[in-house]
Amino acid sequence: TQGWVDTICYLVFFFPPLIAFLVVGWDYFLRSYGQGERIVTSPWMPIVYPFKFMLPLATPLLLRQGLSESMKGGWAAGSGEGA
Repeated sequence: TQGWVDTICYLVFFFPPLIAFLVVGWDYFLRSYGQGERIVTSPWMPIVYPFKFMLPLATPLLLRQGLSESMKGGWAAGSGEGA
């Protein structure tokens, strides 16, 4: 039972928001990169887009971890073992 609950929760509550976060984060990065955005409150005026690139870069790693966990839940549900 726990395996089914884990698998369904990952499919319903984990993956859709992360996919949306990936799309929004990518657009956020592209806009910053296209404008050559810099932090104007600093005398050094560093570029910002490498930091904003970390959002779409980290999201596939979270998706990969979620895939692993949902596969583990699916395996537990199919084999009857506890997760």
